[in-house]
Amino acid sequence: MTDSPSDYYARRAEAERALADKARDPAIARPNRELAKRYDDIVAGKLPPISEPASQA
Repeated sequence: MTDSPSDYYARRAEAERALADKARDPAIARPNRELAKRYDDIVAGKLPPISEPASQA
C-alpha cells in the first residue's frame, strides 16, 4: 500500500514543522550555536583543531 502524494506532503510538512520547533528550543539551539562558533574559530585559525591537544598549539 502506497501513500498518495498529498499524504506524503502532509507528513513532510509536519516533519519540517517539528524540526523548526526543535531548532527554536534553547536547549538544542544553544549548543549548536556554540559548536558553530567553535568551528568558525577553528577555520579562522584562532583555535587548534579538536583532535589536537591545546598544549601543542
